[in-house]
Amino acid sequence: MKKKDTLLNKVILLLKRINAPTYLNKYGPKKYTLAKKVYALFLRSEWKCSFRRTVRLCKDIDLPCPSKSTLHYILNKLPWKWIKNMLMISIKKQAGLALIDGSTLSRNRVSDHYIMRAGIKNRERRPTKISIMVDSRTKKILSARVRKKFAHDIKDVKYLIKNAKNKPRKIVADRGYDAEWFRRFLVKQGIRYCIPTRNYKHKRGRLTKANKCDLRTYRRRTIVESSFFRLKQLFGQNICCNTARNIKAEVFIRMILYNISSRFITT
Repeated sequence: MKKKDTLLNKVILLLKRINAPTYLNKYGPKKYTLAKKVYALFLRSEWKCSFRRTVRLCKDIDLPCPSKSTLHYILNKLPWKWIKNMLMISIKKQAGLALIDGSTLSRNRVSDHYIMRAGIKNRERRPTKISIMVDSRTKKILSARVRKKFAHDIKDVKYLIKNAKNKPRKIVADRGYDAEWFRRFLVKQGIRYCIPTRNYKHKRGRLTKANKCDLRTYRRRTIVESSFFRLKQLFGQNICCNTARNIKAEVFIRMILYNISSRFITT
């Protein structure tokens, strides 16, 4: 493997392009740079393990790694703007056709000690809801929305389109996104759509009645399903963090790693 293709150099380039400082803190001892700390978080997602096990594995292979508490701190204190910008930088170029869909990630079960101390009976935690928009040509994630609790897919569509790097020319989605207000929003944005209609028993809107779904274009919606499958196979289907902010940061780190795993970012 070439030196420029290593994961550490990809992380350094990402932080450089978002104008991140060399060190996160201005004061105190500086043993590890910001790039090495973020690199350790990326390794944790790549290895699908806990913070403690990440530190132990790095020691086994003689790789410098911060302590477990430092990894917790950097995940909690890493600015949310930097995380979103790293996802934008990992996209090289956006094509005209974008695919939208939603899925869930399960969360780790509650331990017996926590059940005894909290006095609860339910061991299962509510799954985390994620919605993504994928480029049909490069198969990279253009934008994402992460919720700690479950919500309908269509609630995140405006956020996905407004937070994308470039506005897509056409959007493909399943029947779950069939709504008159969503079609009006796409028309105002100048975006074409390919959304099949449901079998309505009541009156439908003007845009819904005039809708014609191209089946050849709609078949490309399976690309976003494949992206969900690959994302879960590579980095696991469980979320270890508990707070809403850390859950979002953990999922976005996986998506950034997913985008940069196929092709190196060019300057």
